[in-house]
Amino acid sequence: MENHSTSSLSLDLETKNYQYVLNLQREIHELRCRDKIPDIFIFVEHEPVYTMGRNSKQENFNGLKPILVERGGDVTYHGPGQLVVYPIVRVFNQGETPDLRKFVLWVENIISCALNELGFQVHGGSEPGIWAVNSASGDKKIASVGMKVRDGVSFHGVSINYSKEVLEGFAKIRPCGLDPSEMGYLGVEKGTLKDAIVNQLKKTYEKIEEISVEYIVKKG
Repeated sequence: MENHSTSSLSLDLETKNYQYVLNLQREIHELRCRDKIPDIFIFVEHEPVYTMGRNSKQENFNGLKPILVERGGDVTYHGPGQLVVYPIVRVFNQGETPDLRKFVLWVENIISCALNELGFQVHGGSEPGIWAVNSASGDKKIASVGMKVRDGVSFHGVSINYSKEVLEGFAKIRPCGLDPSEMGYLGVEKGTLKDAIVNQLKKTYEKIEEISVEYIVKKG
């Protein structure tokens, strides 16, 4: 993806309720649309929650009431043992022809390269997402992607399963239409995973600044 910002921001929310982060994403998205801030990457681990995208099918989450959000894709789970990365990035400027698939591939490539750095052999599948051949759980899907681009700026993002704990949540659904047994986990520390992703972002951006929520409040 051609990047239109030479610097970016990194916001680590540690563990937060999904609705809180969704509202914050939308606030940050508006700020990025108005060029009040550069590209920003949110890192967070959610409290247990099910969400569904625009293409969700009822049979994949019978008996549950997932939160409906703007992203693409089907139903998924977020919870302990999973690092979620939300890139709020200017994908294209006014007057440009957007290539949204190219953007999704850019996001997937950042995660894939980070996993390669950690020694994992990864590959794609029949849908957006990443499988790791040598994950702690075998050749399984360890990362899911669900994005939305509005007014040239992305939000929502990618979730990476780093520990076994997350698999309990997937057992109750057909994540993205897959059998839950297809979901796996890496078997690494969350901090190690985040650092590897930030290292890859440094190859795109000249500067990455760690910020707090207070920074966003002031910009708003």
